[in-house]
Amino acid sequence: QKCESCHNNDAWSDVNFDHSKTNWPLTGKHLEVACRKCHIKNNTKSKPFNQKFTNLNNDCSTCHSDKHNNQFAINGVTDCTRCHVTKNWNPEKFDHNTTPFKLDGRHAQLACVECHKSLGGTNKGSFNYKIKKFSCIDCHH
Repeated sequence: QKCESCHNNDAWSDVNFDHSKTNWPLTGKHLEVACRKCHIKNNTKSKPFNQKFTNLNNDCSTCHSDKHNNQFAINGVTDCTRCHVTKNWNPEKFDHNTTPFKLDGRHAQLACVECHKSLGGTNKGSFNYKIKKFSCIDCHH
């Protein structure tokens, strides 16, 4: 590919690249990330930086840590897009009513952490989303 297809002739630092024509179209918060965050890595002493523009891993876990501690992995892979969108990190696509415990009445008003407790220990910051017992007596003593 010719340099002119991505760079402006007036300034080498001006990049005119259409990311939507790749297998990773930039949307939401990804539009705010500097190109070098994904494409330039400082990883060797012999080279001050390593540029890579093709065959990059586009799994969410490449850049984001799995705060769910692999609870939603299927065959070892967590597809974050089942619940999350790129405009923020809220689980906007998640519908609790598709789970075995539908939220109704007062349950719908509770904060998630009321039921989904921290895993604690080395997993501090991760929460238990795969609750196995949810009969009334399990929470209401």
